[in-house]
Amino acid sequence: MKAKQILEGARSAAYGEQSVEALQMFNNELAERGLGQGVRKRIGAHQLAIEDIPQVAELFVKVFGAPGHKVDQNLIEYIKDLSFGNPISSTSQGGVVYSDESGNITSAVLGIPVGYLIDGEQIRGRMLCAFMASGKGSTRAAASVSTSARPQDPAEFCFSDNASPRSAGHGRAGGAIVLPQNSLVWERPYRPVSAFVLRWQKRLPASLVSTFCFLSRPLDALIRCWFPSFGVAEAFRPKSTTKIETCSSDQFRATALALIKSVRLRPEWSKQEFEWLYLMASRNHTLGRLKTYLVSSENGTTIGAFMVYEKAQRTVRLLHLFAPDAELKRVYRAFFDLYDQKGFCTAIGVMEQRAFMAITEQTRLFFKANSYFCVSTQNEAVLDAIQKGDVVFGGLASEIWSQLTTDY
Repeated sequence: MKAKQILEGARSAAYGEQSVEALQMFNNELAERGLGQGVRKRIGAHQLAIEDIPQVAELFVKVFGAPGHKVDQNLIEYIKDLSFGNPISSTSQGGVVYSDESGNITSAVLGIPVGYLIDGEQIRGRMLCAFMASGKGSTRAAASVSTSARPQDPAEFCFSDNASPRSAGHGRAGGAIVLPQNSLVWERPYRPVSAFVLRWQKRLPASLVSTFCFLSRPLDALIRCWFPSFGVAEAFRPKSTTKIETCSSDQFRATALALIKSVRLRPEWSKQEFEWLYLMASRNHTLGRLKTYLVSSENGTTIGAFMVYEKAQRTVRLLHLFAPDAELKRVYRAFFDLYDQKGFCTAIGVMEQRAFMAITEQTRLFFKANSYFCVSTQNEAVLDAIQKGDVVFGGLASEIWSQLTTDY
């Protein structure tokens, strides 16, 4: 795959004149690979084809969009990138749609293939997202789409970290399992007034938000004097010899793969796939700037790596943090302390079973229920690894980075 040429076409959030040539390359590449084409419109559930995408975009806006919002070309092209842009895309791992007797799509789920390894062997993973249904017979259509998207081959599995109660219900009815801890989001406020304003700014009157923003910093300083526990306690700071430095995405990938090589179910992250995932994630400016860091010990040995979205010294969202079990607390402490020292208002992340003790030692931490994390597979080894928590999910292997959840 001509990765660099095609990925360049994805750099622009709005497809203007400068990206027409790159988009044409993208379309030509899909044609060469035979993806998303040659699927006739038919009644019932069938694999997503490129010609279905405008209707899928309309359904997405109808189900998830704000009142009065209309479909634009940016959304259509983004769904196209998401569904067929991954270098490991195949027609059998894309989305599924349901067409009624009139040829109208009344239900759909998008699918993004993700390369995974189970006990060192390749397995086809698929992340399902944006499960939607609307119109007459939508319940039957949704059930048909859910059944068709379910993996039938033990050599594959699918998952979703953004399932609604209804979607999770469809999944469980078909044998999917829900991972409780991966369905929880933790938040660690450093500066509580600012964190409150950030959380509720869309629901508060503009005048009140302006007032709070003006007062938040001095109020936060006062509160932190009264309640020092909003800062990272000395006992939970990393050793003074712990070093944190930014790194390139290539350095992060190489380090991460080395750190998770003993995990039974883990992303394969081939170079081309990782480049595509990283670039797609970096386009989400609503969440902030995507950055990667390495953590090293006093003797210069790399003991951890993490990937985050940083938003204007306000919110940091943790996507991935990898470290050996013996160093996990130290690396998490380095992460939490770094953003306290940088003056950020709050840190956010998704709970991981293996990191429970490292995360919960932080003070002023609270949890909230997020969307359901569901996994469906007939592979016994995958099920065993999941039940034992010997897995790597989240971050790039999740819907967190998708602009469908933030911008459309």
